[in-house]
Amino acid sequence: MDYSVTLSKVGGYQPFIQEMVNNGLWAKLCRKYDIPKHIWLPLLGYTELWAEHVYRYKNDTANHKNEATRIFLSTMYDYIKSIFVKNNSYFSIPVDKSTIYAQDDIQPQEIKENVFSSYWVGHATQIYTIPVRYNSEIRNFTILTDPVQGSLSFLYPRFTNEGAQVQDYPEINALIYSHNHRDHFDPETLRLLCESQLKLYNNSPIIFVPKGLGAMLNAMNFKNVFEMMPGDVAILGDFMKIASVDSRHWSGRCIHDSHTTAFHSVVIQSNAMNGCIYFAGDTALLSNEELDAITKCFDIAYSMQPGGPDDNRVDMESTHQSSADGLLMHVRFIKARTQDGTSYSFGELSELVKTLYMHTKTFKLGPLHFNDTDQSIHRVLNALQAIHSNSIDENDLAKDILSVLRPHEQVVVEEILAIASTITFRKDDGEVVHGIPAHDIVELLTHSVRIPKIGERTDLGEGIHELEMNLQPYSGGDDLLAC
Repeated sequence: MDYSVTLSKVGGYQPFIQEMVNNGLWAKLCRKYDIPKHIWLPLLGYTELWAEHVYRYKNDTANHKNEATRIFLSTMYDYIKSIFVKNNSYFSIPVDKSTIYAQDDIQPQEIKENVFSSYWVGHATQIYTIPVRYNSEIRNFTILTDPVQGSLSFLYPRFTNEGAQVQDYPEINALIYSHNHRDHFDPETLRLLCESQLKLYNNSPIIFVPKGLGAMLNAMNFKNVFEMMPGDVAILGDFMKIASVDSRHWSGRCIHDSHTTAFHSVVIQSNAMNGCIYFAGDTALLSNEELDAITKCFDIAYSMQPGGPDDNRVDMESTHQSSADGLLMHVRFIKARTQDGTSYSFGELSELVKTLYMHTKTFKLGPLHFNDTDQSIHRVLNALQAIHSNSIDENDLAKDILSVLRPHEQVVVEEILAIASTITFRKDDGEVVHGIPAHDIVELLTHSVRIPKIGERTDLGEGIHELEMNLQPYSGGDDLLAC
């Protein structure tokens, strides 16, 4: 396809990210003595020495470097502990490893209008095959997110294999990076990708990166690089828009470069699809204000949500959603799509938003395990299933069930119930019901949210019913209802 790429602004979107001049002592010295911003260093490769700006999300006052240090120490302690304590390993809960992987074809399938597919390579690496209307024909446009192949280092090994190797990827039209952390951005993986794409397809993908990361890629001689900040939109011909929106995260690859590049989530809009694709990347739970800014500008129908990390929440909550938060985001997107005044049946409600999990089942960051996302979602769904009223204070059974939830999961259950109580739907007999009962929330979630297998291709779009959770067996030992 022959098309131009134009950068513009999202009309009506007010970004929350803050870009500030870097007035740190090191930056002042580098600025004074004209020190280059990027150099090549042994072991580290191309490294950013300093930057003109720093970036934070609105009202972010946390010391993320200290948080990261505590998380690192927790991870190392957990590694050492796992040597002596069997049930402390990444696969401490018995898992049939044949259930971890799918063997779906990585090459795009048939083109269907209003249906796109997502192939999960692992962690935050997904391959989207998106239909677009180009010159009156429906074509496939393929987007790759946050490609990282192999382990991050000997301290952060990869615990599950990739669904496919970079050299086997289909033709990639565009790459999207959410931020520069090592589990989301790896220059060597990018180099292998660009080499294989040129060799196999004579193709050079467009690369979209947060502001500040483009200079590093340009220094490494990568081409077709476009920097973006929340509120920017890339217009690809007349068939697609890729917009940068706010996330609650941070950036940094070494001890000296915290906050020196931007970070974002991304919304993708195709002229051959009803509704937009939301790739969260890495983010803490968005505030109502931040989410409203997104849903007022974009009709989110497909949501790619991070699954944790679910431990060390004191240090994680300022930069990472929990797995349970992904369910809450799903319900929040449903609420946003019902604000148009349309009277939806319950079946139509369950089709309004489709959510896939990613950013899980790959690396160990703190005391994590392979099944953490499955376990957390089991607990939340079991709690909702056991609640026969949307009023927790008046329900003794609910109090008992909530007592086995982790604190952040209990907050999610309460917020899901509160939002669901404001959603109106139509029964089959035409009766209008104000508020979704808790047991119906469980049905809605289990039929429109999925934790894919690694190497699985999932079709999403109109007419695609019952994604199903694909949960690993629950073995938490709590006295909960069976899912």
